[in-house]
Amino acid sequence: SGGIMSSSEANEFPARALLSGPAGGIAACSSLATMLGVRHAATLDMGGTSTDVGLVGAMSEIVATTRIAGMPLTTPSVDMHTIGCGGGSIAHVDAGGALRVGPGSAGADPGPACYGKGDEPTVTDAHVVLGHIGPSTLLGGAFGIDPDRARRAIERLGRRIGLDAERCARGILEIAEVTMVRALLVMTVERRIDPATVPLIAFGGAGGLHAAALARRLGMPRAIVPEHPGAFSAVGLVLAGESHEAVRTVLRPLHEIAPRELASIVRDASRAARDGLEGRSRKSVETAVLLRYQGQGGGLVLDAGPGLGERFAALHEQRFGFRVENRSIELVRVEARATTPATPLPPTSGGPGRRPRPIQARHGRPVYARQSLPLGVAIEGPALIEEQTSVIVVPGDFTARRSRAGVELVSRSS
Repeated sequence: SGGIMSSSEANEFPARALLSGPAGGIAACSSLATMLGVRHAATLDMGGTSTDVGLVGAMSEIVATTRIAGMPLTTPSVDMHTIGCGGGSIAHVDAGGALRVGPGSAGADPGPACYGKGDEPTVTDAHVVLGHIGPSTLLGGAFGIDPDRARRAIERLGRRIGLDAERCARGILEIAEVTMVRALLVMTVERRIDPATVPLIAFGGAGGLHAAALARRLGMPRAIVPEHPGAFSAVGLVLAGESHEAVRTVLRPLHEIAPRELASIVRDASRAARDGLEGRSRKSVETAVLLRYQGQGGGLVLDAGPGLGERFAALHEQRFGFRVENRSIELVRVEARATTPATPLPPTSGGPGRRPRPIQARHGRPVYARQSLPLGVAIEGPALIEEQTSVIVVPGDFTARRSRAGVELVSRSS
């Protein structure tokens, strides 16, 4: 849920540690959104097997229930949506002859064909064919990439649908990006947030490869690729404050609970949450309630302030488009969360002040080393910006600028 738990709590409630990696990414993005001074931001964490999308800032929330492998997990969690689309996602032709990407993955071993062990065509192999990733890209060349093996894998797939390697590779990336667009729409449009008002924070090893294209497809004002994108979730875990949660189950109609009784339940949960961080000098406590219409299986989380019934109905209408008249609202449980302050995300430091020179050219695009870019420098696309574990694609209609928040990508046609 965005905070560090004690080892004893993890031992007693191991389910609370599930999805902690992606939660660290959300925590880091929340700090970055504060640095950017934006009300909210969409987040995209694209790794090898999956992509996690979320929303941080004023609109971020802790949800009461999430799912893992289709099974409900009823413990407070950061709100995110996960899809089976990552750098290792396998491209294939379905029974109807259509090109598909994922959810199957080549994993880390054997991995994409370009890693030299497997033969399955993946999203990463498509990037290699199109020149976004070169033989010396990863770990400065210490992790070898085999472009010929990637091309052969993509060519075999392309022959099945009448496409050459380049067109097949572009098709793979387009399908992957459409899948990610749908996931981002879940976290924005379905919450009545216009993507045109929301910047995109893209990280994970593969986030920078798709950041600009996704921002263009959704009309977002900019995309930001933070420092050390492949380890950004780990950065969030390091910076997160400690937390302890306490829950009191109620399961009664809201109108049957007197304000004094509800206040007593809230105080009891708050005391238990605060006691879980005993010895911490700086801590704060937030309380919330889980409400639902009687007969529903899920619910919505609201802060435990006055006017619960009307606020729940309004939030239900905003989220799902309707209210339910003549049906009681049920108070499922009261939650309290005690936290210690998180450490703010440190700003990026730039390279030397002089204008950087490309370290090489690949497929007609200049390639820049990210660490050499000074703060404020603008790189007009088409270009590639490389670091040890990731690549940022700067399309021809975009400009990349190094800022204290990371590398910001802005369309010149917007």
